[in-house]
Amino acid sequence: MPPPTSSLLPDEPVHVFDLWEERYFGVQRGQVAFQSMAPHSAKLLALRPSRPEPQVVSSTFHFGQGAVEIEDARFDPEGLALTVRLLRPARGQGDILIHVPPAYRESASGGLESDAPAEMSRRPDGLLAVRLRLDTRAQFTVRFR
Repeated sequence: MPPPTSSLLPDEPVHVFDLWEERYFGVQRGQVAFQSMAPHSAKLLALRPSRPEPQVVSSTFHFGQGAVEIEDARFDPEGLALTVRLLRPARGQGDILIHVPPAYRESASGGLESDAPAEMSRRPDGLLAVRLRLDTRAQFTVRFR
């Protein structure tokens, strides 16, 4: 078995998500360790500064993990809502992955409003996944309490 591998990270806390394995490493700082990596393999990590409110951590639509398909993502602290505007990437279906801090919970009534077919679920790693099919531009809002 190959020895553990690590990657250097910024000193401030960041969310770490690997697109190829669709694995969330949580909030890390300074360094993240991987149990093993096959020779000549790679990880495609998204690093997002950790914030105290719900935020997008990654997207599975494109290898840019949000750089191409997310036009805007904003949390409204007064309305307790995260709104994400999307452009259609090359891949038409995927997930937008959202970290929800313990102080927040999605609204009991579902909390998801979308102008594209969408569904919301909680992943085993704790991230909230909004799965949708994009045939054109779209927007969704997740409401919190």
